[in-house]
Amino acid sequence: MSQANIRAQINDVNARYYGVDIQNLMEKAGQGVANYLLKNFTVNKNYKIAIFCGLGNNGGDGLVAARYLNDKTKVRVFLLGSKQAINNPLVKRNIKLYKGKIFQIVNKKDLNRISKNYHYVIECLIGTGLKGEPRQELKALIKKINSLRATKITIDSPVPGFKYDLSLSLDAKKNKDAQVIDIDFPKKIKNTVGPGEIKALKQAKDQSHKGENGKILLIAGSIQYHGALLMAAKIAAKIVDLVYIYSNQENYKTIRKLKPKIAEFITTPKQDLAKVLKNIDSILIGPGLKQNNNNQKIVKWIFDNYADKKIILDATGLKMIEKKMLNKNCVLTPHAKEFQDLFKLKPTYYNAKQMAKKYDCIIVLKGKNDLIASKNSLKINTQGNAGLTKGGTGDVLAGMITALGAKNPLFLACGAAVFLNGLAADQLYQDQANFFSAEDLIDRIPKTYKWCLDF
Repeated sequence: MSQANIRAQINDVNARYYGVDIQNLMEKAGQGVANYLLKNFTVNKNYKIAIFCGLGNNGGDGLVAARYLNDKTKVRVFLLGSKQAINNPLVKRNIKLYKGKIFQIVNKKDLNRISKNYHYVIECLIGTGLKGEPRQELKALIKKINSLRATKITIDSPVPGFKYDLSLSLDAKKNKDAQVIDIDFPKKIKNTVGPGEIKALKQAKDQSHKGENGKILLIAGSIQYHGALLMAAKIAAKIVDLVYIYSNQENYKTIRKLKPKIAEFITTPKQDLAKVLKNIDSILIGPGLKQNNNNQKIVKWIFDNYADKKIILDATGLKMIEKKMLNKNCVLTPHAKEFQDLFKLKPTYYNAKQMAKKYDCIIVLKGKNDLIASKNSLKINTQGNAGLTKGGTGDVLAGMITALGAKNPLFLACGAAVFLNGLAADQLYQDQANFFSAEDLIDRIPKTYKWCLDF
């Protein structure tokens, strides 16, 4: 699936979460398609248009278009499936609003009811919602539609295999040759993270083997701040298959005492770092880490030799880098003072965006509202509460970004992590106000993640 389609799916889910009127967007989409056709093509009472609709939102767009075209020309709507199979309330609503006849395609015999005498064919079967290969019945329908001698138009994103003459994308270009229909999608929603980011994350396959779902290295912790390492490791172990840790020598004694209770990571001596680094997906540097010459040399060595790895810099990690070392594989997670210390600038959204652009990295600026900025994108997280000021919650966030980033694009991983962290804190607040700890947050996040998948 293209990045444009993924962004569209994220926007659709987040719009629903933040209470946007989806029916209004669908109305504008269908009306926009009809107006484009009437303005740019010959359409009159003698022309015939076939509109093929699926059972989801894309089909709803087609039904709205059919309603606006119905009194201008001869429209025939074909529904892929039965009306009884429709679960989408918006599609049900637009089925009722459409006054023309609807032909249901439920088996191969129904394909014979599709005449060859159409001037235009409009495909609204799946849009951006297709995951994996099309089903056999859909493939058969696409083959039939392709055989029709008509001008073929696809709405939003074409079904694989559909041979179209014109592509009309809703809100934003979904493929390079598309014309865009403006539906007034709220810009604020596009710039705010939500459960859409969670739904867009890669899911572990049933047939996957150990290691396929992520391997990470945490360079963190000290005798004074061993808890920072453990918070990051505990949340990461819920997400990826393997968590390796490297820490200061004096910290290993504490780790060995805790390991019988928390056997969720693999300790890595200094001599094995090169071997581990070859095979891991992402690296977290900094939570609770001691700032000394030894650790400084290790950080520089990693950037000199493994700059192609995804590197997340948090806490002490932000103090041990030179800005010229940063690249597109880097994520920085500063709070306001850390940002000011690193960049010698005020911690504003504008400055964070400019620094992300200048150094081609991702900056997660933590605050009342978190900012996620990259060279080309910017999003805000509005979830969370004062409970996230407690010690360890930032380490949980850093561990989650690292783990989610192992098998997902880094910008998506950052957005998903800050939203999960904030929403989990808000859900805890509903039950127990601000009386929760980083450990409580770790226990809550899996439930919040499942809630987002089910949304």
